[in-house]
Amino acid sequence: MSLLTTAEADATAALSAESATPMASAAAAAAARAGRPRCASLSGGASRVQEVSALRQLPDVVFATPGRCLAHLTDEAVDLKSLFSRLQLLVLLDAEALLAPAMRCVMI
Repeated sequence: MSLLTTAEADATAALSAESATPMASAAAAAAARAGRPRCASLSGGASRVQEVSALRQLPDVVFATPGRCLAHLTDEAVDLKSLFSRLQLLVLLDAEALLAPAMRCVMI
């Protein structure tokens, strides 16, 4: 495992945030064709209002960066019991960010 500089970590997080929406869109399109799961995308730089709206529709699949996922878990704008009763898959993008010292402090 290699350690990233702050600039490299920021660049990596930006790439992950940029990839969350296209991945969720592709999954949603495939799901719509199959008549199946609803998908949501949570990533920094996106509209939190739209994300909350998507989460309130109780998606089956959520694509999220760890920081934005944590923000939604702590702000209580969504009924988590209902969300997690329906959620089938949570895809964490840039999951190595969970190993960063700042994230560990938040999670403790």
